[in-house]
Amino acid sequence: MLDLQINLTDDSPNNSTLAGNKTTAADRGASDANYYFVWVYVSPWILLIGVIGNVLTLLVMTRRRLRGSSTAVYLSAIAVADSFALLFRIPPELFEAAGLFIFKNLSQ
Repeated sequence: MLDLQINLTDDSPNNSTLAGNKTTAADRGASDANYYFVWVYVSPWILLIGVIGNVLTLLVMTRRRLRGSSTAVYLSAIAVADSFALLFRIPPELFEAAGLFIFKNLSQ
């Protein structure tokens, strides 16, 4: 029988939150800069490429030859669901990271 152990505490110096050490202001500053860069510069590209890819998938899957197959219906539904996930998840995080608007404050 395979015996599996998971070590949830890492004592390495790079993993400061699990080891119980406090992070420095410089670490938080670098983390904030990375968060800003990813959400403001990378996420619009992910959104654009994802929506274009899903539209192309829908165009192909709704052709006359493929329209009746169960695979085409399933892949079309996945493309629509993925588009909704992209459109409702990325813009709120993008606006919050850019400091434009915080959607989380609407439902207090």
